[in-house]
Formats: sequence, C-alpha cells, structure tokens
Amino acid sequence: MGGAPGASPDVTTIADGAAPPAAPPAAPGAATVPTTIPTTPNNLPSRERLAAIAVLAGRGNQNAARYLQAIGPLLGGETQLERIRLPDGSERLVPRAQAAGMVSAAPPPTTDVQVLLPQWRALQDLGPSATPTQAAERDLLAQRLRGSGVNVNVDQRGERAEATRRGTGLAEEGERVRLAAETAAGTIDTLRQVRALDANTDRLAPTREVIGGYLDAMGITPAQSRLVREATTAQAFEAAAASVILGRQMEQRGVQTDGDAARMRQTFASLRNTTGANEFILRATEAQAGRAMERAEFYQEWRQRPGPNGEPRNTLDGASEAWNRYIRETPLVAQSSGGLGFLNEFLETAMADGIPREQALSMWRTHAAQRPARAQ
Repeated sequence: MGGAPGASPDVTTIADGAAPPAAPPAAPGAATVPTTIPTTPNNLPSRERLAAIAVLAGRGNQNAARYLQAIGPLLGGETQLERIRLPDGSERLVPRAQAAGMVSAAPPPTTDVQVLLPQWRALQDLGPSATPTQAAERDLLAQRLRGSGVNVNVDQRGERAEATRRGTGLAEEGERVRLAAETAAGTIDTLRQVRALDANTDRLAPTREVIGGYLDAMGITPAQSRLVREATTAQAFEAAAASVILGRQMEQRGVQTDGDAARMRQTFASLRNTTGANEFILRATEAQAGRAMERAEFYQEWRQRPGPNGEPRNTLDGASEAWNRYIRETPLVAQSSGGLGFLNEFLETAMADGIPREQALSMWRTHAAQRPARAQ
C-alpha cells in the first residue's frame, strides 16, 4: 500500500471512512494508522494521533478499529472497543462509548454444556471398548452435564461387562480358597503324624507326599511339586521344599507376607543340620496350612457381613484386600525365646490355657511388634 508523501514507511495512510487495503492516497493531514503494533507503552503513538485513529474507528474504519483493539492492553483500558451489527447485517468495531444502543455482535459466551457435551458424546460412542480412564472421564462429564440440567444416559454395557468379569473372578478366587482350605486340613493332620514319628523312622517318604500334595492344592506348578515328591535324599528334599515353602510363590497365595517369607528364609539359612532344617520346613508348612484354613473362614465371614441395606453382602468384593491387611497386621512368625515362633503354635498354647482367640491374637500382635523376627 502506498504511504502519503513524507510519511514514515511503517505507517499506512487511511482516509476517513475508507476500507483498506484498497484505500486511495490520503489527503494531507489525514490520520494515519501505523502498520506495526507496538510492544511497550513507550512505543505508542501520541495521544493526539491515537485520538485521530479513534475518530477513524468511530467512522467505521476497521483498520483503525483493529489497531486500537490490538494495542488495548497497552492503553490501560483507556480505549475499549465493541463489535456491533449494523442494520444491513454487517459488523463493525466501534469505541464502546459509541456502541450504546447499538446491537452487539459479540459472540455469546461459550457455556459448559457447549464444551462438555461433544466431549461426552465422543466418549459415549466408544461403548464397551472405552478404557477405564475413558470410562471414568465419561462418567465425570455426565455428572457435570446433569448438574447443568442436561439429561444424559450413560451406556452401562461396559460397566455391566466389567462387573460380570469381576464377579466371575471373585467366584473363582473363592473356590480356590475353599479347596486350599480343604486340603490344608488334611495336610495339618498328616504333618503332625509325620512329626510324631520316632527319630529313627524314615520320614522322607510320607513327608514328600504330604508336602507335594499341599503344593498342588496351593496352585504351585506341577514341575516344582514333582521335585519335592521325587527327592531321594533328605538333603534333596530340603532344597526342593525350601525353595517353594519359603519362596516368593507362597507370598502370592495369601498365606504369608513377603516379610514372613524373608524372616523364615533367614532362620532356615542359619540352621546347621538336616534334621533341624527339615523340621523347620514341616513347621512352616503347618503354619501356612493353618493360614489357608483361616483365610477360608475369613472369606465366609466376609460374605455374611451386612451390606448397606443391612442384609448379608453375599459377595467377596473387597475380601482379598481386607485379608491382606489382616495378615500384614498379624504376622505368621515372630521371634521367641526358643528361636522363631509361629502364630499357630502360639495360638494353640494360649487357647489351651483358656485365653480366648481374639485376646490371644492381640497378645501375639503386641509380642510380634516388640520382638520382630530376625535372622538367627
């Protein structure tokens, strides 16, 4: 665009009422609109020039109006513009002082509904394929839309499918716990018979069989239980059984915590003879079997607990988490005067002395906290 004679190359001359970019050369003295936008108040045009530009804007010169709008933040709010709609349907930026009584053409503010509804619909269309994160976001959007008075119906197919999968998983878990408890009861009886055998009696064969069966019931891989069953010497049995009974796999079966297993491994490593090591494995197995039976009782009691409506909840939802909290609070092993003590042995002695089970459990927790198990 051409500038007026003598005009600076960074300004554009705009004749009153003209519409750039096809404006003719301005007459001498006409107001000019700079073509560059200042970035600091120090670079603003003079007040007189700003006033002239405002006059152009008031007369409908959109180039002037856009310039004033762009430098508005630098003016400290002195010059405020508003978009209005003229009778012919066109729009124009004018100083706010001149906009009184004119029809505003400013777009209506965007509402939450306008923003949230498309987002919710996009997530809703995913249906059952929505990820847990997407489903949670969809539900949150639905809640906010309902709060704005919009009635939205969330597709429950994904939730129903997940509830079905979860219910099936809980039923399978409950059955595993029940079967493990049934086997554990027989395991304890057999272990006690084996431990009662005369020291000169060969205990290897019955011991291999009972512990192998226990490992099968706890879901340990057949290859590992076979190593226990096929051990031909006490030393081989000791190595095979300890790797599982005192290993991390049992931590995943809900009968001991990682802390319990670590303490038993520490104690086992300190034993100096095969007889003592094998006896320790038998005691540890009996303690775990007792825990397996206790877990089944815990799950059954959990199902009978009243729900929000006062009726038995009849579900295992939350039982696993509650059981894990219980075994963390109630260790399987703790240090005693005779070495490493097991919970089942402590309870048996205490209850034989007439102490109620709950009181005995409280005594054990206190004892375990004061004398935690450690390597010997």
